[in-house]
Amino acid sequence: MRVLTLLRGEGGLRQPDRLGSFVNSVCNHVLFEHYRSQKRTEATIDKEVEATLAGREPSALRLLEAKETERRVRQILNQVPERDRRLLHSLFLEERNKDEVCAEFGITREYLRVLLHRAKLSFKSCYTSRLGAS
Repeated sequence: MRVLTLLRGEGGLRQPDRLGSFVNSVCNHVLFEHYRSQKRTEATIDKEVEATLAGREPSALRLLEAKETERRVRQILNQVPERDRRLLHSLFLEERNKDEVCAEFGITREYLRVLLHRAKLSFKSCYTSRLGAS
């Protein structure tokens, strides 16, 4: 319909030998309009679903899984060396400011990055060895 409307309009088709390209271009524009309108609809639906899910109370199963995960993390943290444990606990469980942690440990921010990397590796090593044992 759009092609016929444009052909009958004021400008018409100036070069009849390019009719195929003209029709193809109009179809491409219609297709892109369709895709854009679908994206808007999908984004609106996604936002509605997220809002609905966010308003729900966590299920008993999810609460149980969260407690179990917390218990496992604490067990693994107990296997990590003391300094690494204190560092990970301060930054991730207590969510303390990195500058405060640096002052407590007497280190610079650059060295904190190194120690944190090593602590994560230590935790990962304990975690993977525990998975292999269970």
